[in-house]
Amino acid sequence: MSQNDEISRLILTSKNTLASSAKLIARLMEGSERKGHLQEFERILGDLCKLGEEHKNVCVAMEEVKKACKRPARRSRGEDENANVDCPEAPTENPQAMYRAKLKALQGVTPDVSLHPDMMAFKTMLREVLCYDYGADDDEDVVLTAAEINIHDPFTRRVIVDPVKNIKCGHSYDRETIEEMLKKGSIKCPYLSCPNRTEVRLVDLEPDKKLMKHLETQRATVDSTSSDVAELDDSELL
Repeated sequence: MSQNDEISRLILTSKNTLASSAKLIARLMEGSERKGHLQEFERILGDLCKLGEEHKNVCVAMEEVKKACKRPARRSRGEDENANVDCPEAPTENPQAMYRAKLKALQGVTPDVSLHPDMMAFKTMLREVLCYDYGADDDEDVVLTAAEINIHDPFTRRVIVDPVKNIKCGHSYDRETIEEMLKKGSIKCPYLSCPNRTEVRLVDLEPDKKLMKHLETQRATVDSTSSDVAELDDSELL
């Protein structure tokens, strides 16, 4: 196992250990003490997600620089033309400068940690353990906001339009996204610590009526607010 693979494995192990510990705390503790521990666990997981993304960017940048610094070897007469031999070639640009430029470009598109699939899965797991409903107003729901957890598709990180639920584990996805991904090949539920490790199947997907109701309520609230603002603007013009 390479050093990069070992780092990735350690980050993943840390995330899983943290999720398991948070689940125990959610079940065994109560009140403000539980809330404080869960908020701290969320902060640590955010740091791990950020570290994982940074490590991924480093690996990608390094591989791109390695490829840019190589070209097919020149073959001498009589050498097998089918031989697949690469030899290092002096790069046209300083490798360190190339690496820094590529890493900077990758860091510019790194997604918000709050929308990281592992972060959303962590919050979903806690919500399920604590038996919170969508839109709950309990004081302990500080770290478990429905808008962060339930309305984003785990694959695209975009707001779900037509939610479907996996009956094997209860996790939800956007219908169009999951159907397109299944056409390309087999996939498993992407949520952290999901107990279902079997492949996602179309026959196991059903409409998530609860999430759909939540989304419709949210859209209605936005539309109502927009309407009120428009009416206010019109009255100011009179």
